[in-house]
Amino acid sequence: MTILTFSYFSKKNREKPRNISFPQSKVAVLYVTYNDFKEDAAMSCVKQDYSNFHTFILDDSDDIKYIKLINSFAAKHRKEITVIKEKKQESF
Repeated sequence: MTILTFSYFSKKNREKPRNISFPQSKVAVLYVTYNDFKEDAAMSCVKQDYSNFHTFILDDSDDIKYIKLINSFAAKHRKEITVIKEKKQESF
């Protein structure tokens, strides 16, 4: 089980959070695209502080411009990215 917590510390509450250690569960990040690939959004998936994850780009694009962008990005980040291509453009 993975528990994600987010904290907000106001100026009044200066207490530092306790370090609680949990085993890192594997996380899959899904980036679904159809002729609209945004490299900065995909890069935010890759540049995470959390280390135990893998990003899957689910590509339903039929525009060669986006297909090339996605393939080029995935080639640069082979360890973190897997592209899954929908061949029939029938969506995922």
